[in-house]
Amino acid sequence: MRTTERRGHRTLAQRASIVPRVRRTRPQAARKATQVVKRASDTHDIALIDRELAELDEECARFRRLWQRLNSARRAGRDAGDILAELGPSVLHLHVHTKGLDVLLDKLA
Repeated sequence: MRTTERRGHRTLAQRASIVPRVRRTRPQAARKATQVVKRASDTHDIALIDRELAELDEECARFRRLWQRLNSARRAGRDAGDILAELGPSVLHLHVHTKGLDVLLDKLA
């Protein structure tokens, strides 16, 4: 059926007026898609931040324990070489977990 014939048909004309027009223009559709992608990206970023903060918390607790052991060993006059050998990798691990975390946090703000 050609367009001119459809316009002339009463039933089709009535039905066309009842059907809601939900068409989106291209910019609206693109904006909607961008919002969905941004929300998914934010969700991923939040999960990533949560995981990194949990690991950072564990490593901070480990560092604090080592630091307390080091102070106790120094006060008691014991050799602290083993403790210092563990502190180095702990500090490096803290550095790895904090690298780029500020950028992730800024993106979410």
